[in-house]
Amino acid sequence: MRSRTGSGKTLAFALPLLSKLLADKDHIGSNGHNDQSSAVKALLLAPTKELCKQIEKQVVALIYYCRDVISICSFS
Repeated sequence: MRSRTGSGKTLAFALPLLSKLLADKDHIGSNGHNDQSSAVKALLLAPTKELCKQIEKQVVALIYYCRDVISICSFS
């Protein structure tokens, strides 16, 4: 059985990931500077170009107000 379109599959994995990225953006290392080595990074893989574009569209909408903190790059 497959989930229906619009059932929230992308949100189910994207929201926790984006939440973690935002929570860790203010992580300050022991030297008083942002510790980029411990910064969360993510790679989302999709099996088709169409799915990649759909995921990109949803994530771009989700990060609308935090684009200065989170950026995406899509190779489709």
